[in-house]
Amino acid sequence: MNQRHLLPEEFDQLLEGEEREGEIGVDMSRLREHLTQCEACHKELHSLQRIVGTLENLPYVTPTPLLAERVMTGVKVTRSWYVTARDLALRMVPKSRGSRIGLAVVGTAGAAVTTLLAMWASQRTDAVLFLAALTADRTKDAVLTGARTAGMSFLGEPLSSMIERGGPLGIVGAVAGVGASMAVSAFVVRSLTNAGARRRG
Repeated sequence: MNQRHLLPEEFDQLLEGEEREGEIGVDMSRLREHLTQCEACHKELHSLQRIVGTLENLPYVTPTPLLAERVMTGVKVTRSWYVTARDLALRMVPKSRGSRIGLAVVGTAGAAVTTLLAMWASQRTDAVLFLAALTADRTKDAVLTGARTAGMSFLGEPLSSMIERGGPLGIVGAVAGVGASMAVSAFVVRSLTNAGARRRG
């Protein structure tokens, strides 16, 4: 007597019956012999046969056209970042052949110019540093000029002169001076208001 019960795939072989006869690795006679000796496997096979018969006798139902849409509304679809990037790149590609050729020419020219600039910058480091320093100086001058103009308009001549002489530190000092003046003014106004309220009381 075989001591072990049948495996799920062996039950599948018995359920399929003649369709599996003769396949390599399928010994139907051994499986049937086991059923004659094992009551548990015999009952299990009988139960599976009833389930299969019930399923085969179920009527065919045609799903409604909106079934797939209703199912997909409850499914959370997560797209990978590279799929999104690929779709975006495909949408940016022109449809017509002439436009695609033009885009390829422009892209190739841009890549060539960028490569030439990178090669020139790598061989002329001193020129690149000079241009960077010149740009920084021009930016600083523009900021100070704008700050001085704003100071002349809103802060008056003394504070604008402080900004011009002190540079960035002058700007910080001017802002601090304005803030201190506003705080003192607010304190004085509040003190006068409280004094008037006490007199009326």
